[in-house]
Amino acid sequence: TNKMVKDTVRILLRNSSAPYNIIDSSRSILDSLGKGLFPLGYISTGLSFYIVVNHRNSIETWSCFSTHFTSNTLNYDFTQDAFSAFGSYQILADSTPVKFAIYSGDVNRDGFIDLTDITNVYNNSNSFVTGYVNSDVNGDNVTDLTDLVITYNNSVKFVKVLKP
Repeated sequence: TNKMVKDTVRILLRNSSAPYNIIDSSRSILDSLGKGLFPLGYISTGLSFYIVVNHRNSIETWSCFSTHFTSNTLNYDFTQDAFSAFGSYQILADSTPVKFAIYSGDVNRDGFIDLTDITNVYNNSNSFVTGYVNSDVNGDNVTDLTDLVITYNNSVKFVKVLKP
């Protein structure tokens, strides 16, 4: 259907130079097209920052370059190509139309998809855990073999947070 599961995402605006301090943050629900409105406080025009996306069970993803507001609105699309993310670190989620996505499976939010995440998903799938839980990496409200396969596949790719 070329639609995604609606879900909550937090964005951080981080300074464009080390130590990349947080300038502002906002949380919103992405719609089925992956779009969301993130109200922010006062952001000075001309101030450069990275956009960082945080999701409950996905790898923290940084924008590919620092950007700045030129008006009260900023549009940024992480789905258009892999190059939208720092290090081109996204996965092709759909080929028609072409859509890229952030990696899922970091259920403990430590910045790595690894054996700890696999174990968590495995244990929850054996217990038939349902609902809005971190181990449900595909968003269907059931932790099952599909979630385990996604987490495992991303762990063997050594998926981790990439940032400047």
